[in-house]
Amino acid sequence: MKKVIFAITLCFCIVSTAAAYDIVVVKSRSAGPYEEMDRLVRAALLQELPASGQKSIQPHSITSFSLGEEDLPAVTERIQAASPDLIVAIGSKALQFTEKIEQTPIVYLLVPAPEKYVNNRDNVTGVRFGLSAQSQFNQLSRYIPGIKRVGVIYDPERTGDLVHQALFTLTDHELVALPANNPRDVPALLKQLQGRVDALWLVPDLTVINSVTLESYIHFSMENKIPVLAFAEKYLDKGAAIAVTVDKEAMAEMAAQVVSRIVRGADIKAIGSVVEAGRGKAVINRKITAKLNIVLTWME
Repeated sequence: MKKVIFAITLCFCIVSTAAAYDIVVVKSRSAGPYEEMDRLVRAALLQELPASGQKSIQPHSITSFSLGEEDLPAVTERIQAASPDLIVAIGSKALQFTEKIEQTPIVYLLVPAPEKYVNNRDNVTGVRFGLSAQSQFNQLSRYIPGIKRVGVIYDPERTGDLVHQALFTLTDHELVALPANNPRDVPALLKQLQGRVDALWLVPDLTVINSVTLESYIHFSMENKIPVLAFAEKYLDKGAAIAVTVDKEAMAEMAAQVVSRIVRGADIKAIGSVVEAGRGKAVINRKITAKLNIVLTWME
């Protein structure tokens, strides 16, 4: 009987002293998409983490810091003091902020070009900010049929991996890809695409996409009556015909799944430096498609 009581007492001590997961969320600033993603990730984590195991006995701790409002050395000190099980970095600035953190696992979101921040970092993984080219082009064809050749201008240093992957994986479309090293190259490269493509593809590349070059893309689109496929809805107001974006809730859910795998012992190398988010959605600028004389074949 004493042995039974001792065993029960030992099990109770193990369970009662088990710590919950301590997670720190660092976001580039406390506004707009960063704030929204923080909220979505928190909700997804609370759904995902308590599933099983001793750590589900106690509530998890999720603490957020905004780099736009906090003193950076102070944030660093507080994160070190918290000694979290994992850090979620929302935005490029937030991921860059973690570059000297080598032991704590880091999961990033809303980072357009993560390659420049994650190279040779074995403790970093994250959810792709956008969909694969195949997924985007599938949505494009769903609404606008007959598009076979798609032009893209890109900086090899920034989005070379994305474009090269597209070149090798696209099945129903031909990609005409022209490299650029300077925003001033864009107008001349657009002229090279004239008569060769049925659509333009904007990629999240700061070298070739800015307020000045965007005007060149839209002018080319209107002049040649071809649509611009964008990766974010904000470009619809500028003149893009269609934007294919990741469902934000899907991104948050995938991030929570990745976090759950890591805190339960999964190897980040096995997960990979980037994970696909999954679901996507297309938003159409009907005023622009009308100007381009495009007849849509799918209605939302």
